[in-house]
Amino acid sequence: QSTSSPAGGGRSRGDSRWPALRLDLGLPPGRKQRPAGERLDLGSRLRRALSRPSPQSTEVEIEAEEEGRDAGNRVEVEAGGADADHLVVMVNGLYGSSADWKFAAEQFVKRLPGKVYVHRSECNHSKLTYDGVDIMGERLAEEVHQVVQRKGNLRKISIVAHSLGGLISRYAIGRLYEESTSEEPCLNMEKHSDEENISGGGKIAGLEPMNFIASATPHLGSRWNKQGRWEASTSCADG
Repeated sequence: QSTSSPAGGGRSRGDSRWPALRLDLGLPPGRKQRPAGERLDLGSRLRRALSRPSPQSTEVEIEAEEEGRDAGNRVEVEAGGADADHLVVMVNGLYGSSADWKFAAEQFVKRLPGKVYVHRSECNHSKLTYDGVDIMGERLAEEVHQVVQRKGNLRKISIVAHSLGGLISRYAIGRLYEESTSEEPCLNMEKHSDEENISGGGKIAGLEPMNFIASATPHLGSRWNKQGRWEASTSCADG
């Protein structure tokens, strides 16, 4: 007498239509188990992880470069005389936009007519400011590079940034920095002009760096990184 199958129809373990389930906890599918006694230290793990290029990160970097290139060609966010040789780049903070610097840019041009050419950065705005300092820095570096290429008469550069924009700017400066080929030291005590002292140093996007101003930028990090969440929960509780 044959044994009846459970409700819904049963299958034997040898049935090829129902492959055996393999529970291999801690190992991705297809990963071979290391021989017994072999241990992989932290340094080896990091080297293995870093040696494998990530296609996704490459695509993100390419996309960031394209966005920065587009932003660097938008003349509507620029102000100043065509003959001005001092580029001033203004960078917004978290969830901000180029509109945050509109009034300040107008004041720069008004007080320094014919001397400064102001570009309000547009590559990192609103939700794009959550992409991480590295990705946003790549965008800003490409944006500045495009402005410099388009404006061939620029000779000096200054960056004014607010909050998170200061961290983004620092990353972009590192990407745009070019070491000086001159053997003369950057700070020559025999010279009295700050501009002459700077001219012997490195360049930023091929221009002489003049000023880097960062307002309310957490250069050393923030101890209140969870404050917003706490305030939101408190407001809900009070309501």
